[in-house]
Amino acid sequence: PDVWILDLERGARTRLTSNPQAERGALWSPDGSSIVFDAHREGGRAIYEKRADSALPEKLLLAAGAHDVAVSDWSRDGRFIVYEQDSCLGCDRDIWVLPKSDGAEPYAFAATQFDEHSAVLSPDGRFLAYVTLESGICEVVVQPFAGSAAGKWQIWANGGWAPRWSPDGRELYYFDASDSIVRVEIATEPAFQAGKAVRVSRAPAPFQWDVARDGQRLLRTAGVAERAERSFPITVVL
Repeated sequence: PDVWILDLERGARTRLTSNPQAERGALWSPDGSSIVFDAHREGGRAIYEKRADSALPEKLLLAAGAHDVAVSDWSRDGRFIVYEQDSCLGCDRDIWVLPKSDGAEPYAFAATQFDEHSAVLSPDGRFLAYVTLESGICEVVVQPFAGSAAGKWQIWANGGWAPRWSPDGRELYYFDASDSIVRVEIATEPAFQAGKAVRVSRAPAPFQWDVARDGQRLLRTAGVAERAERSFPITVVL
């Protein structure tokens, strides 16, 4: 796999990477000038950054060696890249933070004996939502990311994964066990509080998905079975 850019207005596709090894998990920088992704190279897994206009070669941000890493989110102020990394045991994932400032070292944000993954920052950068298997099933929880506040809040009791924030940070979306997109209202003042879960629509959990910046669309990849149901035309050339 390589990283591609799709122009939604013109329909044009541009290939950003062409290394023989695999790249994945592309994330836009807050200003849209560059893209960060994780990749496999000769030295192992790593995180790279590359200009979206392909003007400069990719830049190594983190060399993870034998650890598997996957980028999750990039803070709106551009200061932090959130990624997941397999633990020393190799079977569960932890959530790490890579500061973009020169000389700053990456640090673990959620590193327990349980699996933690799919971390996304709230638009204001104050909270981090992620998935944990602490209770034995996948659940979406939220923790403070910045400031002196402490706490961890379970969003809903019926499980969930792949959380995404609305552009204004007042709602949190995720997929539940019934293959439905769920929306939960979020209040952060005077204290963090999650509202009741409301199912938006039925849809199998995708490989990738996101909430559009205008808040009016949910974008997701479609599975093979879904594409087959659309009856795309088949052309046979002999």
